[in-house]
Amino acid sequence: MFKQLSLVLLLLVSSFGFSFSKDTLTIAYYIEPPFVVKSQEAQLSGPSVWLWENIAQENNLAFKYVELPLEKALQALKDNKADACLSPLTITSQRYRVINFSSPYHTEHASLLENHKSSFQVFWQFISSFFSINFWRALGALAFIIGKFH
Repeated sequence: MFKQLSLVLLLLVSSFGFSFSKDTLTIAYYIEPPFVVKSQEAQLSGPSVWLWENIAQENNLAFKYVELPLEKALQALKDNKADACLSPLTITSQRYRVINFSSPYHTEHASLLENHKSSFQVFWQFISSFFSINFWRALGALAFIIGKFH
């Protein structure tokens, strides 16, 4: 009896594994260069696509791509109509509560560079403007106009 029960259990477990391996994952995306790019032949490329396709290949995962606008892709993730989203998503506190995010593979910080000038450099730039050709042209034109009307 134990052998028959273990055989049935073994068959059940193997059939579950077989049926799960045949499931097709739904992968939402929206075009966001350079992460997700669509060619004229409707082929997807970019680092997010490359990364996903390598993960799927290594794990023998069947999947289909579904193009959705950003808000619909987020809603599909929330409603479990999409299994993953390839396009870059900003992690916000609201999204974090309802979406499982992977570890980021690309982080970016915006910054602004400013050329800092010392007070001496600012002073020297002011003084040197008096010796520029444009200053002397403007001064000459002003002198001509004043001389004409006196």
